[in-house]
Amino acid sequence: FYDVSNLFWGAILAAGAIALFVLGRQRKELPVERAAIIPALLAVAILLEPVGEWARFDLSSYWMSFGVASAVALLAFAWHSTRSKHFFIQTAVILNAATATLTLLIDPRPWAALQAVAVGLGLLSYGWVNDRKPALYSGIALGAFGFIIEVVHAIEVFQPSGWLALAGFGFALVGLTAWLEHRNRAAKVSQPLPEGLPQ
Repeated sequence: FYDVSNLFWGAILAAGAIALFVLGRQRKELPVERAAIIPALLAVAILLEPVGEWARFDLSSYWMSFGVASAVALLAFAWHSTRSKHFFIQTAVILNAATATLTLLIDPRPWAALQAVAVGLGLLSYGWVNDRKPALYSGIALGAFGFIIEVVHAIEVFQPSGWLALAGFGFALVGLTAWLEHRNRAAKVSQPLPEGLPQ
């Protein structure tokens, strides 16, 4: 006698995702454990719809919010999984990189630019530390793209928020560079000396 709300369907899908994840982890079946990503993403999309209507999100804001909320769910799965941890983290990064890039291409927004910069810095640091060239170059490209869009927005709008965001990006870049340099030096010091050299 009444329409089933999105909260009901979202709760059912979220419960199904958790059940698949727990079942796959207990039986040590990777396909079942990783299949939890499908109902989890659907649950996030359904539960986010009434929030978007209440907050009056436009399409780009809804798309970006979906990426962030999905990343939270996937990182929660990664936190409780040992065998599929890399899979869930990689999916969360790819999803947020895709949402930020598509939003910047279709409807450039400062939030999308900052998210692209953040994901780009994360990929850059991961590729640098683990010597992964694809992740390193992807992070550089994504971070530079988001940075350019943010600079254009700050110049066109000329509001303090845009310049404060760029200043925050500069501080984050300096801190990330210092951390990578410290990690690189620590890795070199911890390497064993070649044979034949005095200890």
